[in-house]
Amino acid sequence: MKRCCLASLVVVAFGIGLRAQQVQPSTFLTITYLGTSVGAHTHFDPLTRHTTHTVTLKFGPSDNPAYTIDYSFMYPGMRIRRPPVVDEVITRHLPDEAQPQFAFNVGGDWTPEHVRQTSRASMTRSLSVDRFEYLATHLVRERIFGSELVFTEGQMRMLRQQTVDQWK
Repeated sequence: MKRCCLASLVVVAFGIGLRAQQVQPSTFLTITYLGTSVGAHTHFDPLTRHTTHTVTLKFGPSDNPAYTIDYSFMYPGMRIRRPPVVDEVITRHLPDEAQPQFAFNVGGDWTPEHVRQTSRASMTRSLSVDRFEYLATHLVRERIFGSELVFTEGQMRMLRQQTVDQWK
């Protein structure tokens, strides 16, 4: 009888252990950072005759953010125009970086996406301009490095004003 109970207990414990390994990443506790500010800068390179425009969103305290997201694109000349691609660079300003597992949420569905880890604390993804325009017209939430970044309406409005609205 004791062997039967012991064997049953081992099977139950093994089953619980297997179930624990199958927990999806989306169920892990994440820290949420609310978007706090937006900034932009433009740089013209006279050698290449191209302009780089960057819009920076901050998450967490604006004077010492936990994360920044830079949306950067280039265009020829000095007059802003619709680029072929927009790079999104997410930088974590917190200790204990890990391999990024990235997902974004537009309209309620989390979509995982492959990203390139460009340093221990940053990752970059290139977006087609059509995809960027879509994201810039919706409220977005992104998960990376075990944190969730919540874009505010003000950030999204400024992002559109600094990019998409000027491309028309």
